[in-house]
Amino acid sequence: MFLSSENLTRSFCMGEQTIVAVDHINLEVEAGEYIAFMGPSGAGKSTLLYLLGGLDRPSQGKICVAGKEITKLSERELARYRNQNVAFIFQDFNLQDHLNVLENIVLPLKFREVAKREREKIAMSLIERLGLSQRLRHKPSELSGGERQRVAVARALCGSPQLLLADEPTGNLDSKTGAEIVSLLSDLNKNGITILVVTHNHSVAQTAQKIYTIQDGKIVHCQLLSAASGGKA
Repeated sequence: MFLSSENLTRSFCMGEQTIVAVDHINLEVEAGEYIAFMGPSGAGKSTLLYLLGGLDRPSQGKICVAGKEITKLSERELARYRNQNVAFIFQDFNLQDHLNVLENIVLPLKFREVAKREREKIAMSLIERLGLSQRLRHKPSELSGGERQRVAVARALCGSPQLLLADEPTGNLDSKTGAEIVSLLSDLNKNGITILVVTHNHSVAQTAQKIYTIQDGKIVHCQLLSAASGGKA
């Protein structure tokens, strides 16, 4: 099993009230699977994604990834784990406004202390693949929404992650650009990357192999998609 959670719970205190965002979720994900999480706003989907990616810590339960219990890691170990194994794509792109396209994309490799020539070589192959060659020196403010999302995808892939987590990756995009991102995610999964995506977009979800419906912090339904839709029967 590549990724699993056991009794995963995340609660928040708001005054005297306790809000349970993720409620005792047990999950198993095989290497190379493509999983979509759907459900109403406030159901706990994004919180679950951040827990699985090590961006947040659970109130209770444990998470294991590639045989390692990440819930036992120190903050420094968790940061190293994220940098070396996990990539994130956010709805709001989360780019550094003062950096150009190339500088944004190589940022994860810079943190890994990869030599400048090597990290730019890796970045350029992604830039060409994603059609960003003419935007190399542009800042995020000079790009369209679709271009910014492609930069975010290239940055995510720069470190050759085992696990790709995407939170509403088409939420701020027009339908044409959103379809391009959907196709790209599907291609990445076919190349062996394990993908977990939170989405309200049924076109995104239908490219996954499983759709988990989340409600009130719990998984209430699992739909297995047919091979014809891109998933496993």
